[in-house]
Amino acid sequence: MEQLAPFGDEQHYAHPSVAAITWWDFTDAPGHFWPHGGFLRPDLTPKESYERLQRLITGWRAGA
Repeated sequence: MEQLAPFGDEQHYAHPSVAAITWWDFTDAPGHFWPHGGFLRPDLTPKESYERLQRLITGWRAGA
């Protein structure tokens, strides 16, 4: 089972002192920093964490 990035807790992103969030590896391709920490599998298919991030970005752009 995939581990999911902690995007369900939007209060971290809403805090006024948070200016940016850094993510190390976009894919799980070889040479990654965190094992299984990417948003895409080694074959570049999206993981659930990628879909969750997309929903958050869509909400931010919509002003939600």
